[in-house]
Amino acid sequence: MLFRSFAVALPWAVPPGVPVTVTIMAVDAAGKAMPSHRGTATLTSTDPAATLPATVTFVNGRATVRVTFATTGKQTLSVSQQSPSAPNGSIVGSATTQVGQEVALGGSGPIVKKFSPPVMTS
Repeated sequence: MLFRSFAVALPWAVPPGVPVTVTIMAVDAAGKAMPSHRGTATLTSTDPAATLPATVTFVNGRATVRVTFATTGKQTLSVSQQSPSAPNGSIVGSATTQVGQEVALGGSGPIVKKFSPPVMTS
């Protein structure tokens, strides 16, 4: 049986307090989608103030959730599912984003700057 893990896709950078869509996909050792994967996984974040569902249910090997990060800085979203057939008894995956910073690609790599709050006019 091929090892499975979760590929977690979220934006490189997000403003604090703004919900973002996160896609989680079950993948095999080669990184190929596993549409037969089912079940429920647990979500956690390094952001103690993040708003996220405690669990997510996979349909055809994929799940989509909305997450709101609140703490500025580098934050990680992790996914874990217990599975007796997986190494160490669980299937895991994670991704990291920059909260409160904007990332643009420049000629020499990423350019990071703080998000500017919207200007309110009356």
